[in-house]
Amino acid sequence: MNGRPVATLRDVGSRPQAFNADRRLQERRRLASELSGRLSVDVDSVYLVVYARLVELIRTIRGRRGLSQRALAQRAGLSFRGVQLLESPEHDARVSSLEHVARAFGLPQSGVRRAVSGVLLEPPDSLFCASVRMLEDGERSWRRHLMDSVDAVRRSGSAAELATPPSADLPARLRALLAGVAETLAAECGAGAPLWTSGVGPLDRPWFVSGYESLKASALVESPVPFRSRNVFVLANFLDRV
Repeated sequence: MNGRPVATLRDVGSRPQAFNADRRLQERRRLASELSGRLSVDVDSVYLVVYARLVELIRTIRGRRGLSQRALAQRAGLSFRGVQLLESPEHDARVSSLEHVARAFGLPQSGVRRAVSGVLLEPPDSLFCASVRMLEDGERSWRRHLMDSVDAVRRSGSAAELATPPSADLPARLRALLAGVAETLAAECGAGAPLWTSGVGPLDRPWFVSGYESLKASALVESPVPFRSRNVFVLANFLDRV
């Protein structure tokens, strides 16, 4: 969110309504900030990426089902303008509107609230949150966010930060890397591999994470099985802080 109030459908039409919209948005931001502090969750960064993906998904699913914006509006019980706004990344969508769209697509309405709750209850340094931050800050940021998550798991000695799969929007090689990390850290915690890692197969081409030609031979020998089995090759000290 860019800090600039964005009016919803009910807020358009008169100055008093616009004033009330500003008040409502300010209250939402205050509550979000309060919740973020209590849960130690980076609400804004996670929301921005998840919502940008949501906008893309609504547009994509509508197209795949051959629905125009007007047809989706009719099915969802929303106005045509309402659907246009939902497909705009700048719009502050209401959960209730998203539930109407989910129902129009034949999906359970309650899934929307469950998804939002899942994000807010996620450990702040989980692999999922790390993956979202990688998307937000660019692929080159992966090492910093990954190591923050690794440190959190080792501090807690718990595999809770590994349970949720990383974002499906991550490049395949980063998903393979994170699967290897998750299995390695889970073993350190004395836990079984997270269920989602079994669905992450090998890359089509080998990835030598160090990027140095001179270290390829060492990586071939040293890379642990959770990485090597996915065609990812790291050095033995890969998960150690430099």
